[in-house]
Amino acid sequence: SQGTTIRVRTTITKPTDALGNFDELALRQVLPSGWEIINNRALGFSNQWPSDIEYQDFRDNQVNSFFSLQNQSEITVELMVKATYLGSYYFPKMICEHMYSNNIYAESKGFKTAVK
Repeated sequence: SQGTTIRVRTTITKPTDALGNFDELALRQVLPSGWEIINNRALGFSNQWPSDIEYQDFRDNQVNSFFSLQNQSEITVELMVKATYLGSYYFPKMICEHMYSNNIYAESKGFKTAVK
């Protein structure tokens, strides 16, 4: 529904057969154009990103999160967004990839969504 705050939770899991650390990963989350990103740092509620995240870059319609999977096997990135504008939209696929090697790559499927 229009005006609803939505928690977008994305979990990245390292394959069980993968050896070593997965350093320098980037998660690109592009959001539907009818949604607005709630950036708590910009609103003054927090001055830093979550501890597992090394850096987050907030844009108008996307958030890029940078992190490593070293001792842990997974990480969860959580965003707060608001369903702002009425209409039908497409939620694009999310992409997680190593910044310097194209051998480490994962993506989700996109899907249709609507704000009513």
